[in-house]
Amino acid sequence: MAHDSLDPVPFSEAVAGIDGIPKQLDDVVDDAPFGVYIDHPEDGCVYANAALLCQFGVKWSDFAGFGWARFVHPDDAAALQSRIHEYELDPGVIDVRYRVRRPAGDERWIHARVEATLDEQGRHIGSVGTTEDITELEAFRRQTTGSQKLQAVGRLAGGVAHDFNNLLAAISASAELLRLEVDDIHVEPHLETICRAVEQGRQVTQKLLLLAQDRRTGPSVCRLDTQLEGLEQLLKRALGAQLDVVVRAGAGDAFVGLDQGQFGQLLLNLASNGADAMNGRGVLHVRSSLKADDAVLDVEDGGQGMDEETQKNMFQPFFTTKGPDRGVGLGSWIVKDLVDTAGGSIEVHSAIGRGTRIRVRLPTVEPHAGLGTDRFLSDEQLRGDERVLLVEDHDGLRQSLAYGLSIYGYQVETARSVVDAEARLADGEFDAVVCDVLLIDGTAAELTRRLRPNSHRVPWIFVSGFSGSADLTEELKQPGTEFLAKPFQPRDVVSTLRRLLDRVARER
Repeated sequence: MAHDSLDPVPFSEAVAGIDGIPKQLDDVVDDAPFGVYIDHPEDGCVYANAALLCQFGVKWSDFAGFGWARFVHPDDAAALQSRIHEYELDPGVIDVRYRVRRPAGDERWIHARVEATLDEQGRHIGSVGTTEDITELEAFRRQTTGSQKLQAVGRLAGGVAHDFNNLLAAISASAELLRLEVDDIHVEPHLETICRAVEQGRQVTQKLLLLAQDRRTGPSVCRLDTQLEGLEQLLKRALGAQLDVVVRAGAGDAFVGLDQGQFGQLLLNLASNGADAMNGRGVLHVRSSLKADDAVLDVEDGGQGMDEETQKNMFQPFFTTKGPDRGVGLGSWIVKDLVDTAGGSIEVHSAIGRGTRIRVRLPTVEPHAGLGTDRFLSDEQLRGDERVLLVEDHDGLRQSLAYGLSIYGYQVETARSVVDAEARLADGEFDAVVCDVLLIDGTAAELTRRLRPNSHRVPWIFVSGFSGSADLTEELKQPGTEFLAKPFQPRDVVSTLRRLLDRVARER
């Protein structure tokens, strides 16, 4: 797959032989605001998008193959080489942070996540990775302390999460629309890979939103055992083949005050810490149970254990016992923040040489009305012909969502700003509104407060990847309103829309 071009080959050529990936994905990947690359076991890097080349400050001709390695900072080269060697012996997922020294003389911090691609015989045939320039984040981390550090990172995280969630939502929506239109068994696995990548990206933005202290708008409820069982295979893939993950779900029908994304973050962080404690080898036990009014989650490893000082500081932000290329010390802090959000508590049982058991107690809650029922509706049950206004300032997502709603029969008109939406709502009657929380000239709250007196029986669905300072507390108390967090698929919006429209129809 080696080539002599001065420019990288298009994404679709780099994955030649994979039928069905549309040409439009070239533009999505080439123009992505984060680095994307494809690596061949023998030829080295065979594709890098513009963002990645910009991060290294080089041309493709200098980056291609193994040329990129020449720009790794000498102080980080040995550690990076060691991680790559471990990855080659046991291909799976590698997550590393290192510095690059650019030709201009400046240095940048890079965070890279790489996932191996295996053929049907389990042979490593390539890798796909994403990179992020985290130089500013590193500067904040090293130059500030305590609450100042979290505030600085939070401001950066909120903006990144907003843009990243918009991009993920557009990719997810496009992939779901392709699934509906392309009936090809050879395409389906690749669409599934895209969806898994979106889910991984969503988990990253969940961490960013926690740092940004984003308002958790709307109901945050999930059935613990359902999420635990659903994440079992993901845990086994993410933690490596040499780690045996034993999952036992015993909390029954207990619901807790976290949504599925938040619970996933809690579980994956606890499991990752346990896996690191055992160097990726051994048995990790994950159990749920019901004790009195609490749902209990136990994550137990057979690792080296922790001393009292480590246990005392483990939930402090940026505290880590790992090397600089293995983590930033936010995993346990995120767990603590999520548990506090749900009104729970954490117990740590550990001793040097005797492993660690983390017990999370979460109060049980009543499930949100209608929770989880929409996904059982057929496509025919979700269809409608109502007139819907879609207000979204991200061009790609607005196009994908409008197309997705139209597929189900809805009459869709679009707007990209508060002013545009207000004008369209004044010109005609709509049966429902789907509106982004943060728009280029204001917020959804500002729009609804001006229009609600005249359209109080029209359902509103608020969507957002980061709500920032926009407060929708009062709006969500109104009947006929829902909140959906980005990224999502068109079917998520359609099912919520259908439920709200049917509820309004019954109440008339």
